[in-house]
Amino acid sequence: MFDLVIRNGKVIDGTGAPACHADIGVTDGRIAEIAAPGKLGAGKRAINADGRVVAPGFIDPHTHYDAQICWDGQLAPTSWHGFTTAVVGNCGVGIAPCRPDMHEVVLKDLVNVEGIPYDALTQGVKWQWESFPEFMAAADARGCGLNLGFYAPLTPFRHFVMGHESMERGATPEETAQIKALLKAAVAQGAVGISTTRVPQHLGYAGKPIACQRAGFDEMRAYASALGELGKGAMTMALFRQTSVMADDERELLQILHDASHRPITFIGFLHRDDIPNAWRDSKAKLGDLGSKNVLAQITPLPLTRELTLKRPYLYAALPSWNKAIKGTLKDQWECYTEPGFRERFRADLKMNLSTVGRWEYLKIVAAKKASLKRFEGRSIADIAKELGKDGVDTLMEIALEDELNTDFSTAAYNANEKEVADILNLPNTLVGLGDGGAHV
Repeated sequence: MFDLVIRNGKVIDGTGAPACHADIGVTDGRIAEIAAPGKLGAGKRAINADGRVVAPGFIDPHTHYDAQICWDGQLAPTSWHGFTTAVVGNCGVGIAPCRPDMHEVVLKDLVNVEGIPYDALTQGVKWQWESFPEFMAAADARGCGLNLGFYAPLTPFRHFVMGHESMERGATPEETAQIKALLKAAVAQGAVGISTTRVPQHLGYAGKPIACQRAGFDEMRAYASALGELGKGAMTMALFRQTSVMADDERELLQILHDASHRPITFIGFLHRDDIPNAWRDSKAKLGDLGSKNVLAQITPLPLTRELTLKRPYLYAALPSWNKAIKGTLKDQWECYTEPGFRERFRADLKMNLSTVGRWEYLKIVAAKKASLKRFEGRSIADIAKELGKDGVDTLMEIALEDELNTDFSTAAYNANEKEVADILNLPNTLVGLGDGGAHV
């Protein structure tokens, strides 16, 4: 007898197979048998699912709830959208493992890379762990409304072994061996894999490149080999220096990780760019046969929307003119923004930058604090600039300064073309993800 029988449901099993009506028998919390309606035996409990869809839970594979799990057992907003599992620890950034003397460093990494307010982190993170297995055990002890999966993020592992040197250089062979052993132990004890980033905008503590970016190809090969030795786990990374444009060395890194691990690899990702319309297609072609070997681009059905204020200006982290604002205090930021030459340096950086951060038609004002600025809410900087007879730089900075840096902005830089997004969603060998829950709040 089954513990539970779900009868007459429309079963969509997640494999891509056509939907079918079936009965499902569950024993000890696991599916024991699926059969045509009326063909299963009795169950201790029965649910009539007639007129309903029966499907596996939905996994959100790219989130940044590493800190939020300490104070929010419902993991809003991921839980609001019907997900049943959230995977944390993406982009190589997280809060474990961590020695007490590195607490500020890992929190500032999250502030700068993922746009999470420092005050929320310092008040919410209780530091009930030092090692990564202890971090997972603490989460299990607290409980959570969703299932949790944990990537082992490379940056705190490098901090743990190398201290502040992790942000300055590659690891020595001895340090690489120590980091590999810790990563291997984390996956052996339940982590779903290893994460990292190569994205230049990902600046961490003190505005320095996030520590995992200092890992060269030999280091990365060693860490991937840990998964190969275990025969379990996956790797995920934010890969592209230029969004959706795969460089030769980025393709080379994917090959190295695949050859060393023979495990699934996901990378971010394929997005449509109005300014380089064929970027994702060219990158798919460059990926070549790796795409059929479980090396999967992450994709998303939505415009890539980023929220920011000029107190957390991560969008401009790759621009040298913004270094002081990225690294400094609120006082430093105000001084940076009001320096006489700042706007001209900003304009010069925009001319050299290959991203879309200077596309003022994409940057919109979501909310302004001062009543006199409320009339601009919902409008793009380009539209406002036209009305005021100014350029985008002056418009952005003057509104932000008048609002004492409290203005909330958003930008939908990519995936704004629905037809192109439909083509991306129909690609084989991809993974829908990049929800980014917990970040940029």
